[in-house]
Amino acid sequence: MLRYKESTASIERHPTVHVSVHRVVIGDSQPLMLEGIAQVLRSFGTTPVDRCCNGADLLQAILTHRPDLAIMDLRLTDPDGLAILRELKRHGLEIPVILMTGFGYDPNHSIVRATHDGLSAVLFKPFKVDQLLSEVRKAITSRTPY
Repeated sequence: MLRYKESTASIERHPTVHVSVHRVVIGDSQPLMLEGIAQVLRSFGTTPVDRCCNGADLLQAILTHRPDLAIMDLRLTDPDGLAILRELKRHGLEIPVILMTGFGYDPNHSIVRATHDGLSAVLFKPFKVDQLLSEVRKAITSRTPY
């Protein structure tokens, strides 16, 4: 889960790139996580296009809105984050993807496989606001597509 205990002053001073023209799609099964990420991104001028609670809705939002960045949980259902990555690649969409996961141990090597499918970054839950902003900044400024 995103750590909300960081002070607003700390967030406002974060040396992030102001990304007001960029659109982001967020996918996670936890509504609190979706709203927390959206709120942080909005405070820096980013416009989350959609907040989706399952993989099917997230994939549809990406295909419809063609965002500049997708942030999604690895364990989304119907389909999961890995399947969505493969589907984006199949459609030729070159957008950066940040995967979130609450699992430190990865017995199926999902993250390694996702890296081969073009993953831009991984955030391990719980993560701090600074970590989120740093990865978003890197993904958008470097435009690391797969």
